[in-house]
Amino acid sequence: MHFQTPTVKKMTRFNVSEVNKRTKLDYFKKLMLTEMFNKSISVSELAKLSGVTSDKVQAFKYTDKRPLKFDDIVKVATALNIDLNELKGV
Repeated sequence: MHFQTPTVKKMTRFNVSEVNKRTKLDYFKKLMLTEMFNKSISVSELAKLSGVTSDKVQAFKYTDKRPLKFDDIVKVATALNIDLNELKGV
């Protein structure tokens, strides 16, 4: 008997200009910080909830030198209940 392997669609990556990318990252950081404040969540708590290392979350929170990768942004957004569709209009 032959079983068919399910196909998994890969998420499409879009080309985004560096300026637009920076604007979206800054806006996401603002959303993240607001939700962390409103929910009284520390960096270490967010790391546990999202599965993103606390080093990455802390570096993203306090500097512009280490932006989060898209996969990590999705994890953080899910943990904080942030709707990523808000970034479309930025």
